[in-house]
Amino acid sequence: MEVVRAGVLGFCGGVRRAVAMIEDAADRFETIYTLHEIVHNQHVMEQLKDKGVILVDSLSEIPEDAAVALTAHGAPLPMIAAIRARKLNLVDATCPIVRDAQRVVAENSKSQRFTFIFGDRYHLEVRSLLSHAVVNAVATESIDGLEFPSEGRLALVSQTTKSLEALQAFAEKLIARLGTKTDLIVQDTTCPEPVARYRAARELAAGVDAIVVVGSPNSANTRNLHQVCQESGKPTFFLESAADIDGSTFVGYRRIGLTAGASTPDWVIDSVEQGFQQL
Repeated sequence: MEVVRAGVLGFCGGVRRAVAMIEDAADRFETIYTLHEIVHNQHVMEQLKDKGVILVDSLSEIPEDAAVALTAHGAPLPMIAAIRARKLNLVDATCPIVRDAQRVVAENSKSQRFTFIFGDRYHLEVRSLLSHAVVNAVATESIDGLEFPSEGRLALVSQTTKSLEALQAFAEKLIARLGTKTDLIVQDTTCPEPVARYRAARELAAGVDAIVVVGSPNSANTRNLHQVCQESGKPTFFLESAADIDGSTFVGYRRIGLTAGASTPDWVIDSVEQGFQQL
């Protein structure tokens, strides 16, 4: 069985940067706390736990003078304020691209422009974006049932892990709902990293019999990547690790395309590739 890797796959720059920052902080402080998963990947979280990173449910569980890490997804402003109020050692691993999106939303709010955020309103990144808008924004993935001002200055931004195509499709629906005379600007806050993986996956699909997407189910960008691969029409499989490979499932496939979400570490991808080569 031949395994063909996508041209772009695995850790993105923001995730790689965040993991490196947390590992460095863990070396300096010995123990570092976080209120959310640094990366939506259980294998990475287990490695970080071994290095002294402790995941807690609330700020009250963190002792005085301890170190606290923000993830690449950012954090809502009230949470950051609470950390600073306790004078804890803050390690801010917010992705620079997420920070740019936060700045855009904050500027919209200052200029009295109501902002639509195309994204999952429960996702940590989107919650952080909403906090920068104060109350002058709404987050949604669907136009259906959406309540918003029909007049005034409006803007549309996106959760960074959404594709530009998805943002544009949502913008078309929103414009149709609002009318062409509405003062709406569309601001591209999508990240090029997931988009590069989507593009590489589509190119990969053209030359393989089936596609395997490696990553954790709780990773938004990996789920999006899986959907893109399914849309190619090729049989698509979602695996967390090499342990999930069932040889009987892949009988009859000669060329397996391999891709992975932006939160999947290199060594997990390598182990999956080796697992298929041994079938």
